[in-house]
Amino acid sequence: MGQTLSTALSHQPTVFSNLFVNIIRIGENTGSLDEAFLRIAKYLELEKNTREQIKAALRYPIIVIIGISIAIVVQPGRYQWDKIKFRLPIIGSIITRALLGHYARVFSVTLASGVPLIQALTDVAQAVDNAYMSTLILQMRNGIERGETLTNTAQASGLFTPLILQMIEVGEETGKIDSLLLQVAEVYEREVDDAPKNLSVLIEPILLVVIGAMVLILALGVFLPMWDLVSVYK
Repeated sequence: MGQTLSTALSHQPTVFSNLFVNIIRIGENTGSLDEAFLRIAKYLELEKNTREQIKAALRYPIIVIIGISIAIVVQPGRYQWDKIKFRLPIIGSIITRALLGHYARVFSVTLASGVPLIQALTDVAQAVDNAYMSTLILQMRNGIERGETLTNTAQASGLFTPLILQMIEVGEETGKIDSLLLQVAEVYEREVDDAPKNLSVLIEPILLVVIGAMVLILALGVFLPMWDLVSVYK
């Protein structure tokens, strides 16, 4: 009874994330609840598009995924698998760009909504769908709590590209890190959107090698016994 909207939403964590609740809370405190909902709506729509782009990028290299899946059995755990994703042949770079674009988008939204930096990094760590990346972001948060700059902690993580590091550094100097991160997100999202169109061209040589190896194995399985029979006959 008499609770604020953000408090009421926080009682349903399975439906409303910390990011959602914090943006609503900031909107309540600043009297701009309508803008807060607009930000959330835009973020959710963009997140949906990003997820669809990732699925499209992963739809083609099914043979590669099957091969890597065997390795997952020997390197168990979500953290290890999420780390391996960054190093997958061909699609690893696509996954990396998609996750970095997602990171930049969420980080920009939280900072633009007035969420403090430490809390923003916590929210971003929970929002990115990758345990390995989430761990590195939390390490960045811990570094900032010790008094380090965002640029230094981001560089120490080894996760981010020179583009993002440069944007973060300029953003810290100018106080416009949210708008610069938004530009970064848009760049990566465009790259991920274009990636599936060229993916089949990159995968075709691999498929030819795999199919050729399978044909060779099949041929050997057929002809080797015949050669043995000929040898015995002679």
